[in-house]
Amino acid sequence: MSSATYPLPPDADLATLIDTWESAHDDLLELLDSLDDEQWNAPTDLPGWSVADVVAHITWLELWLMGEAEPAHEPDWAALPHATSDKAKFMEIPVDRRRSWSREEVMAETRETLQRRLASLRSDFADRNDAYEGPFGPGNIGGLVQQRTFDTWVHEQDIRRAVGKPGSLDTPGARASATQIAPGLGKIVGKGAGAGVGESVRFTIIEPGVVFDIAVVVGEDGRARMVESIDAPTVTLTMPFESFMLATGGRAPDWRSTVTVDGDADLADRVLSNMTLTP
Repeated sequence: MSSATYPLPPDADLATLIDTWESAHDDLLELLDSLDDEQWNAPTDLPGWSVADVVAHITWLELWLMGEAEPAHEPDWAALPHATSDKAKFMEIPVDRRRSWSREEVMAETRETLQRRLASLRSDFADRNDAYEGPFGPGNIGGLVQQRTFDTWVHEQDIRRAVGKPGSLDTPGARASATQIAPGLGKIVGKGAGAGVGESVRFTIIEPGVVFDIAVVVGEDGRARMVESIDAPTVTLTMPFESFMLATGGRAPDWRSTVTVDGDADLADRVLSNMTLTP
């Protein structure tokens, strides 16, 4: 009997989504507690950000989503050349504000914020389709919780790479992250790779970690759509789950060496060159 771990069902109820959110944050806190001070300050793949900066970012995002305003802070932008766009500067301000804090202060805020956020999610919403009006605009709470779980798990992986502690590839957070990213495969094949009508790409994601098999087909209308299976894809791309998530997250370019290609090499190259969904 297979012991493989599969993506979280896309129709998971709100209680499951919140439990998964909690699990992802518990995994993050356990990892952070295991780090020494040198690892706490280690640089990550994210330009200009240390492990401590990533933690500050995760915490601030939850505070922001709860509608809590930050005190005014103006970074020394000349010392932060990686923050060039308006979006990057917006994200940088709360991170920079916490750079003067001790590790203990950052972690205390993180724990307290996550506890309050969890309590709010469990008390304020009853169904995954409940409307939610947040800084990203209107939506439903289920979609937001899954997106936040995904973001936290991805940043946990950023930290793990920075400190040389791989893992957490088969956790509830990993399962939710696979479910979050899979719908973007049509964009990769259609808009990114420019696959033609009738062409198809099969993504076979293998262990260690979450496993799944999804095909994308370009229909007569020129739109790329996911299908559960296909008999003779134009190309099949087989890669470990970690490589798939690194690719779609625009991280660590050496992931391509782990991909096996079967079929149209040109289409495969165009797909693999356009895998980034969440830079």
